[in-house]
Amino acid sequence: MDEAGHEIEASAIGCLASVTKYSQSSPPVIVLAGDPQQLGPIIRSDMAKKFGLEKSLLERCSERECYSRSEECDDLGYHYDNRMVTKLVRNYRSHPRILQLPNEAFYNGDLIAAADITRSHRFVNWEHLTTS
Repeated sequence: MDEAGHEIEASAIGCLASVTKYSQSSPPVIVLAGDPQQLGPIIRSDMAKKFGLEKSLLERCSERECYSRSEECDDLGYHYDNRMVTKLVRNYRSHPRILQLPNEAFYNGDLIAAADITRSHRFVNWEHLTTS
């Protein structure tokens, strides 16, 4: 399920239920792809918010211990159980300074600025870019 960090939890569960009910002999592999740190589901109902439905299924799963970040890393330098979570850490679009704030605020410093310098620094000296 792509963009699972934005998907309303009830919709995600409905989708998963429809996939799993037809495959009792060989259970399907379910992949939730997305970023729980980005825009979550938009819930307008106060009743739904009252019952905790303002979280996506991906966000709720990421709060479980088996999906959470460990302070210690494994032999490969991963802070997550790589059987459960694959965290994409290379950013191929942004200038390192633009990436710095979200990296520190939301991603535990795990993000790596990997953009080609000709693209990420293209507007560094642009006359309309403020420097203050």
